[in-house]
Amino acid sequence: MAHDGYTRSATIHESSRSVIERGVRRRDGLPVVIKRAAPGIPPAQSLLRLRNEWFICRIFDAPEIIRVLELIEEGDEVALVFAGDERLVALDQRERAGPMDIRESLVVALGILDALAVIHGKSVVHKDIKPGNILIDPESRRVVLIDFGIAGVVPRELGRSRVDPRCEGTLGYMPPEQTGRVSRAVDYRSDYYGLGATLYWMLAGERPFAELREPGELIHAQLTRVPALLDERRPEVPQSLARIVAKLLSKAAEDRYQGSFGLRADLLRCLAVLDGEVPDEAFELATVDPSERLRQPRTLHGREPQLSRLRALHRRAA
Repeated sequence: MAHDGYTRSATIHESSRSVIERGVRRRDGLPVVIKRAAPGIPPAQSLLRLRNEWFICRIFDAPEIIRVLELIEEGDEVALVFAGDERLVALDQRERAGPMDIRESLVVALGILDALAVIHGKSVVHKDIKPGNILIDPESRRVVLIDFGIAGVVPRELGRSRVDPRCEGTLGYMPPEQTGRVSRAVDYRSDYYGLGATLYWMLAGERPFAELREPGELIHAQLTRVPALLDERRPEVPQSLARIVAKLLSKAAEDRYQGSFGLRADLLRCLAVLDGEVPDEAFELATVDPSERLRQPRTLHGREPQLSRLRALHRRAA
């Protein structure tokens, strides 16, 4: 596919779904990243996914979110052009393999949380939080979130989203409600599960249930088993941090953190433990964790007028 106005320089990533290339914009030399569907992907499928990513990314103008420049459509082919930054590398492509430094992992996790706060503030759920979709500047530790191909806009009221029977995301990083096997709707707390799995990967050097490769077995484990606590796998991990990750990986969204404020407070307290400012003692998690969404029970009977009034008041207040 010819990209008029752009010169391609190198392929930096290939997967079964997409091809990512570096390039420059000819008119001003701006570094860019060009994303197109991998060969063999049905045109209708690639068009739908890349158009969705274009629509979602255009919502944001924030340093934590990849900046989209253009959607190119030529016949059955489509490509997205993003602003490039050669300082940024995917978290799973960093030079040193294995578990990351604990303090560095916390700093990166806080950066991911900042990015999630940006998208959740616009009622967007990413649905594919994993190391490969997190870019990081090794010098500044700046975090940038990418790959919004399956992201979606969800209702601001918890309990209003519809259950999706499709299995969307990346096995090992997706929460139970994204497997299509449970009657639970996806909402912003689904991204907290992905953050927990990514933090587990950073601290343990592998994702939860890394010993399982067969998709059916992995989905079953995500639905029924609890991964080993991080402080059992790596004793130097503070007990409080291990418990935070375990909470993020809870099967039910109601048992995870309900908002970024409480999670950030607990992660910052873990940083204080690492810096020797406070002892590593067990503390109650989520003590300042108010929900960032209006919560609606899953079933209401005979209260539609009152519920409509409540929604209207909530929208006015927001």
